[in-house]
Amino acid sequence: MWLFAFVRDCPMATYIQIDEADDAAMYAALAGGDTKSRCLSRWAEAEISPVRIDANEVLLATTTDQRRVREYVFRVAEATQQFYALATVNQ
Repeated sequence: MWLFAFVRDCPMATYIQIDEADDAAMYAALAGGDTKSRCLSRWAEAEISPVRIDANEVLLATTTDQRRVREYVFRVAEATQQFYALATVNQ
């Protein structure tokens, strides 16, 4: 299954937030996935990407450098696919 997520950039007062609006967690849960799995926890803690998971299971990256926004949009999209795949691996 392909997961299509909308990635958005949200200018804040002191930084720019790039996120996927909880699409990965929502679609994974709808597919019977485990969004609280140990596998996902290890993936999130690996810190191999500027993308992190907030308390609401939203994948996001932040930057103060406008030049990084384009890269971070792709990094968030990449993380969305990885999150979905890991959450539904046993389905």
